Amino acid sequence: MNRIQLITINVIWLLCIGGLLIYKQMIFWTGTEILLKTAPVDPWDIFRGNYVTLNYEISTFEQPNFNTFNPNVIDQDYKDIGKTVYLILETDTKGVASAKSMTMTKPVNGELFIRGKKQYRQIEFGIESYFVPEGRGKEIEKLRGQDLMVRAVVDKDGKAVIKNLEIEGQKI
Repeated sequence: MNRIQLITINVIWLLCIGGLLIYKQMIFWTGTEILLKTAPVDPWDIFRGNYVTLNYEISTFEQPNFNTFNPNVIDQDYKDIGKTVYLILETDTKGVASAKSMTMTKPVNGELFIRGKKQYRQIEFGIESYFVPEGRGKEIEKLRGQDLMVRAVVDKDGKAVIKNLEIEGQKI
């Protein structure tokens, strides 16, 4: 292998890795910030280190405004498990997002929405785990029962990333 081939291969690898990093960063640069109500669970894992598993209020099917699915039928409906769903969100004056409705087709009318996968009794958005600095997991676990919020950024395709965790507007 000559020198030009080696340089070309290295440049291709750097472009691939850089592209993946920029893809995630683009959500932060171009997305819409929202706050989601949550509760932390499982603050530490021997293999992963310090992280928090998060459950969101908007993840459950017991929302009163869901107009696409019938919550009484959804538990018996296994054929749609794993399929993509879109939650159309509305935010209050404090920026806290709640589910307005749910659909299986991507909204095209400019509404704010988040994309997830339908599971047995909830929706997963890909933001259910958040890694925290070493030693902070137990501290965050003690915050259960308080108003723990996740500040997330949602892009135009409904993909979300976590920016930070907050309690009473204070970043933790």
